[in-house]
Amino acid sequence: MKQVFQFTLRNIKVYLRDPVGVFFSFLSMLIILGLYILFLGDVSVNNMPLEIPNVSEQNIRFLVDSWIMAGILIVNSITIPLGVFGIMVQDRARKTIDGFLVAPVKRWKLIMGYILGAVIVGIILNSISLIIIELYIIINGGEILSLIAIFKVILLIILNVFSSTCLMFFFISFIKTMTGFSTLSSIVGTLIGFITGIYIPLGILPNLVRTIAKLVPATHGVALMRLIFMERPMTIVFANVDKAIQHDYLETQGAIINLFGYKISPIVMILYLLLTSIIFLLLSVLVINHKKNK
Repeated sequence: MKQVFQFTLRNIKVYLRDPVGVFFSFLSMLIILGLYILFLGDVSVNNMPLEIPNVSEQNIRFLVDSWIMAGILIVNSITIPLGVFGIMVQDRARKTIDGFLVAPVKRWKLIMGYILGAVIVGIILNSISLIIIELYIIINGGEILSLIAIFKVILLIILNVFSSTCLMFFFISFIKTMTGFSTLSSIVGTLIGFITGIYIPLGILPNLVRTIAKLVPATHGVALMRLIFMERPMTIVFANVDKAIQHDYLETQGAIINLFGYKISPIVMILYLLLTSIIFLLLSVLVINHKKNK
């Protein structure tokens, strides 16, 4: 395992030494934040259900901030591991990986090094993002998460980073050039805001698009994260509102997922994330082994 550790550390150092690469890993988050501050935040506040009695704008803003910030954590869970995998593509393009392959290092150790590097960097940088997000919510008049909620969020960060890493690794296994990697990054950066229901709430999307989005692992990850972030502001804003209205709002905002007429429970979402992670990881290994045999 020493070789795996050393190669993982090498990948982490290479990624962190490139500030431009790190910046572009956060680009989707920065774009979403900019759009939210400019107009998405006001639109979300104005689109609150009419049945809500007189509630202060600050509390409504607390709810909306919590909704958007939960989505941003999931965005980072995808874009950061993808950015780290740029090292793998770069190693292929520069033939650096050929040097590793002729060394007395087994191929699976190299794969583990790339994956662990992406997971570790994703968890660390996303944890830092969590601190920044909490500060933003507090400055805007909201409340900090409880210790139990923070613990749950950290566990979800680990789960979502692992899930996204396995998914991104599958796509990266087909990429051989930096041009292809840039194209993939652009596609992911464009779609991620829609998949996580940030640009347009999930409940407003057309039925077909909504159904497809609900099959994406990240949609389940963001739903789990929103349930935690929105729990406290929901009790404040919807204190005197019928439970059915609360449920409809959470479903529209992508915090509750109904698929084919069934409400997906949090435990099923967690199992779905784990299952899809294993599936994409195994598919990636099959693709790599097929290329090796060829």
